[in-house]
Amino acid sequence: MTKDFRFGIVAGFAPDARAWAGTARRAEDLGYSTLLTPDTLGTLPPLLALTAAATATTTLGVGTFVLAAPYRNPRQLAWELAGLDFLSGGRLEVGVGAGRPAARRTPPRWACRTARRASASRRSRP
Repeated sequence: MTKDFRFGIVAGFAPDARAWAGTARRAEDLGYSTLLTPDTLGTLPPLLALTAAATATTTLGVGTFVLAAPYRNPRQLAWELAGLDFLSGGRLEVGVGAGRPAARRTPPRWACRTARRASASRRSRP
């Protein structure tokens, strides 16, 4: 039995939603088989990011690099993964593991920007 060799790409951050969709379309156009997204605080939430990538593409597989299972409710995760698999037309690939300890200490880039905006908004109110 032989299997085709496939190439995937790992991405987890973009400056905005348009750029994220563009990353997914570009990966598909370049012939990558799968876009994988890590599950760390420094990246976009993986299931949301993968749903957006799936809606922006037609053939690109989407998947989790490694979901940190200890931080997720198993029933809810199964429900969300089933929904993502349905919405992607069966293109979901899932990696699940223990995660990595340093992931909890890495501040998300987008969260820092959001916190700065919220702080500025509070200061500008009378």
